[in-house]
Amino acid sequence: NEELYAATDQENNIYLFTIAGTVGRVHISGITSFANDDNYNYRGSLNTHLNWLGQQQARVQWSTGAATYTTTVSPAKTTTYYATVTINGNKYRDSIKVKVTAGTRPTITKNCMTLTAGSYAAYQWQHNGTAINGATQATYTPNEPGNYAVTVTDAGGKQTTSNTLQITVAETESVNALSAKVKIMPDPSTSLIRITSPVPLSVVVTNETGKIIMLKKNASEIDMSGLPDGIYSIMLFDDNCTQLKVKKIVKRG
Repeated sequence: NEELYAATDQENNIYLFTIAGTVGRVHISGITSFANDDNYNYRGSLNTHLNWLGQQQARVQWSTGAATYTTTVSPAKTTTYYATVTINGNKYRDSIKVKVTAGTRPTITKNCMTLTAGSYAAYQWQHNGTAINGATQATYTPNEPGNYAVTVTDAGGKQTTSNTLQITVAETESVNALSAKVKIMPDPSTSLIRITSPVPLSVVVTNETGKIIMLKKNASEIDMSGLPDGIYSIMLFDDNCTQLKVKKIVKRG
């Protein structure tokens, strides 16, 4: 509802003003600033001034449907927007391209027992397409087979999702035979859990959200006495990072 004024330059570009200041121009001509006087002098390659046209009857129409002097957009992809200004029956049209840059897709790295997604502002890990409750750190240790992915948010607020990474438990006869010889007991446990195995094992203990609580190499026992009551996953790996066994243990005080 502001009063709209207009002026033209020597190249017949038209500029729009309100009492509060410059609204904009219909065509680009390199103007960097306006002086607040009737001539609207400006600094540009022409070193000249704008011709004052006085108060105008104008109508603005954006390609988005907005009919205001300014409009706010949030495009999902790079988009060109158009504005048509009608002044005393004459139409002037200009456009602006708003560029949207996609976030960098994360790559999941598997380091023996742990999945890593690089450095981002926020994380959400998924298992078979479903968000894992509490799995919002840069690393995650799977406690069951399946397809894993992570959605990350960068510093600019853009979200992207990684490709999936399949985690499997080896099914070869030799691994199955070795796995059958690995024992974890007792369950439930109040403090000490013993592990028997014919080969050295690395142990990873995670809580119900997948957070690593304990990691030990060449482990034959696990002291759970300092952990709160709950359900924990114990994962056992040989020296080749082959996962031999996963077992859920109930810790009771």
